[in-house]
Amino acid sequence: NIEDEKGLTPLLLAGAGIAIDDTLTVAKYQLIVEELVAKGSLVNVQTRDTNSSPLYHAVALGSVHATRCLLNAGASLDHNLNKNKKNSESILHIAASTGCREMVTLLLSYGAYMFLNYQNQVGCTPLHKAAYIGSRECL
Repeated sequence: NIEDEKGLTPLLLAGAGIAIDDTLTVAKYQLIVEELVAKGSLVNVQTRDTNSSPLYHAVALGSVHATRCLLNAGASLDHNLNKNKKNSESILHIAASTGCREMVTLLLSYGAYMFLNYQNQVGCTPLHKAAYIGSRECL
């Protein structure tokens, strides 16, 4: 849980620079998240510049495994919402943007229904995001 000079913890750095389509690296990321959480890493930490959290990173990478691990450890669905204008999208917006139905379903099972009609800084809901990328699975 020790932060570096930028305020980043190992759990926040775990997903840095990973491309969503790099399946091998995403698989390694999932194992790292699981290990860090098992050793007591704080799951509701945030970056100073964008207020993003480990949960946002896991969802953005499409990692259902890491997302479930973080949620089971108490990660908050709305931890960084409205704290920074740079990122006013809910966790459900991020999931819908990936087009991963399993991720959307997982988040809804943990209570993300509260974000179904939440509008981001330009008025888009998660449904807008899914429609924009052409994800019928997430509609």
